[in-house]
Amino acid sequence: MTFSPQLEARFAELVKRYPPGRERAALVPMLLYAQDEIGRITDELVEEVASRLRITPLEVNEVVSYYSMLRRHQAGATTSKCAPTSPACCGAPRRFTATPSNVSASPTARLPPAANSRWKRWSASAPAPGPRLSR
Repeated sequence: MTFSPQLEARFAELVKRYPPGRERAALVPMLLYAQDEIGRITDELVEEVASRLRITPLEVNEVVSYYSMLRRHQAGATTSKCAPTSPACCGAPRRFTATPSNVSASPTARLPPAANSRWKRWSASAPAPGPRLSR
């Protein structure tokens, strides 16, 4: 895989910045710089970065799958992110009004015996469909 001369210089500088045996610390910055130039993380890029840092492509893929800022697909014109615990994203206003009568809102309360499976536990806490919600 060929990169621009500027990116090649950045890669060389990053590898020199870390002591021998610790070059793996340059992995995330290298992936971010390459993603800025190419637009996404490709399999070819993973193999190239792995060979430069003398690690396996599997180790690079582990890092790519861990960090949400590293993308396998081309990003759109705009990107929006929302924290998964944010009440606005979780539908908190709807969830509190849509709690079934047989499920307590208390975090220490037990679910009814019929709700033993994971799916039932999840679906019991999920908001009801739109038309049945009261505001």
